[in-house]
Amino acid sequence: MDEINPSELMDKAIKSMLADLDPYTNFFNEQDAIKFKINNTGEYTGIGAMMTRKEDKLLIKEPYKGYPADKAGLKAGDAIIQIGDVMLSDYKEDASQLLKGVKNTKVDVKYIRQGKTLSAQIILDEVDINAVPFFSKIDHKTGYIVLSTFTSKTTKETKEAIEQ
Repeated sequence: MDEINPSELMDKAIKSMLADLDPYTNFFNEQDAIKFKINNTGEYTGIGAMMTRKEDKLLIKEPYKGYPADKAGLKAGDAIIQIGDVMLSDYKEDASQLLKGVKNTKVDVKYIRQGKTLSAQIILDEVDINAVPFFSKIDHKTGYIVLSTFTSKTTKETKEAIEQ
């Protein structure tokens, strides 16, 4: 018999029931609410790094300068294999959620860098993702603005970049 996840079953049941109400009603579970906040405000409490899941590891693509992952010494290319007591090889859900939580929470991680297994303690903090992480003037007629995300701050940050 296959193992079931009661939380997933409940989410599917509630979303299916609400789908029959009207096309405007949506149900957000706790993870959906967190994702919604991050997408709309660009703010969350976590480690401050862009990551991707690769097989049974979380691969650090870019630690944001001055945020917890950077302060703990994590670098691009590091592969997190354990978060707290959880081995990622045994964890099939969204492992990045294990690195989000209440500000000042200490999270122990084990990671692989160039074949060596290392450890670090990361202290979670508020992360503010810039919609415009970089802008520059190429010549007297041409500007270059990088947009990384569309949040409630995108218009303001783009305007500031154009003015500068």
